[in-house]
Amino acid sequence: MKKIQLFFALIIIANLLFAKNINECRKVVSITAESINSGSLTKLQSHFSDDFTISGQQGEIAKIVLNQIISQLNDSVISFAETGIVDEDSILILNYNFNYNRLGEKEAKFIFNEQNQIIELSLFRMKIKRLKSETELQQPKDKCISVSFEKHRNLIFVDGKYNGETYKFMLDSGAPKLIINSPIKSISSTISSSRDVNGNISNMDIEKIDNFSFAGVELKNQDALVMDFSHLEKEIGIEIKGLIGYEIIKERDILFDYKNNLVHFLDPDFSEEYINENFKNHTYSSFHFTLNKHIPVLMAKIGKKNYYLGIDCGAEANLMDENLYDDLKKYSKDLSEDTLTGIENVSKIVKRSKLKKVKFDNETFKNMSTVFSDITHLSEKLQIHGILGYEFLSKQPTLISFKRREILLIKG
Repeated sequence: MKKIQLFFALIIIANLLFAKNINECRKVVSITAESINSGSLTKLQSHFSDDFTISGQQGEIAKIVLNQIISQLNDSVISFAETGIVDEDSILILNYNFNYNRLGEKEAKFIFNEQNQIIELSLFRMKIKRLKSETELQQPKDKCISVSFEKHRNLIFVDGKYNGETYKFMLDSGAPKLIINSPIKSISSTISSSRDVNGNISNMDIEKIDNFSFAGVELKNQDALVMDFSHLEKEIGIEIKGLIGYEIIKERDILFDYKNNLVHFLDPDFSEEYINENFKNHTYSSFHFTLNKHIPVLMAKIGKKNYYLGIDCGAEANLMDENLYDDLKKYSKDLSEDTLTGIENVSKIVKRSKLKKVKFDNETFKNMSTVFSDITHLSEKLQIHGILGYEFLSKQPTLISFKRREILLIKG
């Protein structure tokens, strides 16, 4: 009789645990609906398993995809109703009907593990676009191609050809790829995912372009990233067709000459000859860098500590992690506040100062204007403390060689 009582007791405990599991998972479904309505994954972040999957993407990439879905959806959940429960071994499947304000009723499926974490999610039927990791490019044969540029807010704007027409593009070595300025289509049919894009940049899509050419480099009949830059156009005051990123320029040495509004793209085997011919009576300082993903990284000394700084010609000011402000303000002057606007048109108040001395080996830069902001998305992935932009590159003609992992400063 005791065995029978024990048996029934175990059944009751198991049912209670199962009921608790379902209720916890139902709460997560409610949080998902709240996240869709708020357009943010913040409340949902702790409820994903490490191998979370959506539309064939897994782990961190899956979270980026879901973040894009929620950001681009531009819709709200009016109501949702449970339509089925499936208990299979160590997983629990909850099926729902989600009623959206614009999309209408859509079937959703939530799959949970034993820790009540989402291991797989399907909100509605969608198509995932994927961008090839390597773009096929035709490289120029010329040893040197010089391109004049316009400077707006310390940013470089050049002429590039897109589908046979000439447009203004921003030269941005911090962008991994070519990005075209275009309104984003509705998320109801597509969502884009690129493994090569650093940071959780939403509002991106992928479209096929006929041709693009810049500084002798040509791209034909291939997919490219697209993003809406209308806010950037409005802020700067010029029409922008897109960003020219690392993949377009990486095969060449790049010589920035801000004084003459020129950027020279050199065959790496020709650079030394070019420098000797054109800068005979100048002195030079050279530094080797590491290449983290597509960002050149230099070690700098500020005060008594070393910091790792990435180089990006698309940064209108030098940038340091805001967590370093208290440590660095004793080496700074002219402390103030400023407004920083990112690529997604999000503005925030930040601290600004001039760093009195920043040393790169034996070369010292004085009074470098620097903004302090949250760059966690960069520091974690690239292992850097900040970004060197216009303030570093414009002080003298500066050559960056991705092939040799070298930066050359041309002085006097």
